[in-house]
Amino acid sequence: LFELDEDIAEFDNAQNGNETAESMSESGEDLNTKSNEFFTPLPQRYASNDDMVIYEDFINTRPSYQHYGIQIAWGGHPKVSKEFKQKVIDISQKLKIKPDYLMACIAFESAETFSPSVRNPYSKAVGLIQFLESTANDLGTSTKELAQMTALKQLDYVEKYFKSYSGKLTSVEDVYMVIFYPKAVGKSDEYVISTKGNKIYDQNDKLDTNKDGILTKGEAGLAIRRSLKKGLEQYKG
Repeated sequence: LFELDEDIAEFDNAQNGNETAESMSESGEDLNTKSNEFFTPLPQRYASNDDMVIYEDFINTRPSYQHYGIQIAWGGHPKVSKEFKQKVIDISQKLKIKPDYLMACIAFESAETFSPSVRNPYSKAVGLIQFLESTANDLGTSTKELAQMTALKQLDYVEKYFKSYSGKLTSVEDVYMVIFYPKAVGKSDEYVISTKGNKIYDQNDKLDTNKDGILTKGEAGLAIRRSLKKGLEQYKG
């Protein structure tokens, strides 16, 4: 089943003491290397509609990733519980994105607190991905209610927020753009998000790396890629 049977066989061998479960995950040294082939976008890995159907069936029946001992960016951070890590993996599975990417975004947006109640002093946004009041309302809740939730419960709203982008996000930058500036999803690195004198720029001027008064997607993406790199190098678990 397109190497998936081999993956499961490797896991079975690990259970018998022939290999360790860690062999199922990659080192993460190259940020462009897939941390897990399972999260490769469908069009790149499967050549036919029949293959996609088989893939979808496997998604719906594959057991929890905790059985495979997968390690992800920020998964070993002291403020990340095993339950939180597992739920992020499960959500990423549904959204067809790498859990490394989602964790990098949560770490960055929450200032590495992974707190459901952390607030932005400038925009009054709150939580794991800094929900705005208008966003919270669209999701059927409020920032006040979100701040009172547990981190695990708030992940349900993270999933709900990302749901319409399922299967459409292939880079950490685009996963972050869903949170930061959705219009930039799928755009090139040169895409202009904002310019000096506008609210978005002025609240995020530190992201303008060359200080030219123009904030591009590429510049904003650098910050989230650093978060990904840090999470893989220092807190992978």
